[in-house]
Order: sequence, then structure tokens, then C-alpha cells
Amino acid sequence: MPAPTRQPLHRSHPPPPLRVAVVERHNHALEHIHLALRRAPGLPSGAGWTLLHFDSHPDLACPDPRLIPARACFQPRAEWPAATACRRRRVGGVGGEAPPAATMNLYELLDVSPAGIAEWIVPLQLAGGCGAVEWRKPAWSRQFADGRYEYAVGVRRPHGEGEGATSFLDLSMEAEVAVTLRHAYYLEEAECAAVETERRGARPT
Repeated sequence: MPAPTRQPLHRSHPPPPLRVAVVERHNHALEHIHLALRRAPGLPSGAGWTLLHFDSHPDLACPDPRLIPARACFQPRAEWPAATACRRRRVGGVGGEAPPAATMNLYELLDVSPAGIAEWIVPLQLAGGCGAVEWRKPAWSRQFADGRYEYAVGVRRPHGEGEGATSFLDLSMEAEVAVTLRHAYYLEEAECAAVETERRGARPT
């Protein structure tokens, strides 16, 4: 009896190409992720997609409010005042020299932020629909113990600012990104706040 002949597999449609971006600084990945989100309208607009992050550092710091307003997370390509903030933080150059431009977008502000390399994921949690982050880390990374953490990412507004905000367009330049997770990673930098999910537009993660 002749051996059965293996039939070649025929795909009705070839698999779509996989877009790969290679960057030097970790925060430079943010612009490529934003581009991928714009090109994939089928992705859930809410907390529906997961970021898989391989690194020895979590990169989950909140953007420095003295440099990056919360509104910039929603409008990453808009221009935001940079000169005053850069001088105050002395990050524009030695001795607080003027930054490269008077205004910068979110990607440029992350470049001049001292911790910008660790501040690029939280903007995706707040304004990019990222509902979960899976951090794959080496055994010696101790910033977070192994486990599952549930918290919200939202906006902390200055005391006395009106409570009628209905969208990010109502936020002032002083509104800053904050999280509800009371963990040393955030407490040491005063990035933890009791963000109210409904009123402040916080996103659970």
C-alpha cells in the first residue's frame, strides 16, 4: 500500500507583516506604539490591550509634572511650554541653560526629563487604552515583588480647581498624572494619590 502523500498547506491569505521598531532609549518606543494604535482602529478603545514589557526595570514612573502636564499624554504631538520647566529642573543644560526649544511635544519632553526613560508606559495606561502591563523581569530586579497589582491611573488636579471637568481638554497645565497604588515605587516620588475613578477619569490597570 503506497504511503499517503502529505499535502502542502495553502493559506488563503498570507499573515500580515509584523511591524518591528528598534530604538535606543526605551521612551522612544512610545511614538511607535502610538503610530501602531492609530493604524489599528480595531483595538478596543477602553482598557482592552496588554503591554508585554521585557526589562530589568519596570519603567512605570509617572511623568514628571514639573516638565510634563497630564494633558500631554492625551495630545502627544501638541507643543507644550518647555523653557521655564527645563530651567527650574536644570535639565536644559549645565547650570540650567535654555532647552533646545521653547516648546516641546511629549516625546521631546520625555527626552529632557531626567527620568524620561522610565516614564513612557504610564501615558499609555492613562490615554492609550493600555489596561494591563506584564513585566517580565530578571530574578534580581526588586522594584516590585512578583505578583499581581491592581490600581488606577488618573489625574491629580490642583487644590481648588473646578470639579466640572468632563474631558482632558478641561485640565489645567498644573494637572499631573498620578496612580492609586500605595507602593514605595510611587510613594518615594509623591506620585501616589487617591484618584477618583469617575470624576478624575482614572483608568484601572
